[in-house]
Amino acid sequence: MHFTLKQLQAFVSVATHGSTVAASRELHVSQPAVSSALSELESHLGAKLFDRWKKRIVLNDRGRALIPMARLLLANARDLETLFSDRRSRLGGVLRLGASMTLASYI
Repeated sequence: MHFTLKQLQAFVSVATHGSTVAASRELHVSQPAVSSALSELESHLGAKLFDRWKKRIVLNDRGRALIPMARLLLANARDLETLFSDRRSRLGGVLRLGASMTLASYI
């Protein structure tokens, strides 16, 4: 199974807002990009997650089963990103360099 966090993010956003247009605004991507992400996710999972009628998109039973797991995965990904971004910002200290007199005179 090879799905991406971006696909899960698009899925959760569409499920929350009820439209690919609103999800595209929230995610700052085009509406076709959101639709494509949903299609790819459904293809990878081998299941439809939404029922589509005319221009409406409604979460179905499989989508409702996936939503809590998708939210948990996205929350864990955010926590992981925060953990490592905090460590990057905490790196610091004193850097001491040494050189031989010959090299120091030359530079």
